[in-house]
Amino acid sequence: MRRHLPLPRHPTPGYLAVGLCVVGVVALALVVAKAITG
Repeated sequence: MRRHLPLPRHPTPGYLAVGLCVVGVVALALVVAKAITG
């Protein structure tokens, strides 16, 4: 993929990536819990 504009570098990309992963896992856990409890 060609990038026309350079992506801005965040000071803590690792922290942001971990945060997104945690949010995704928590959201998935809530969906599974609701599905199990009905």
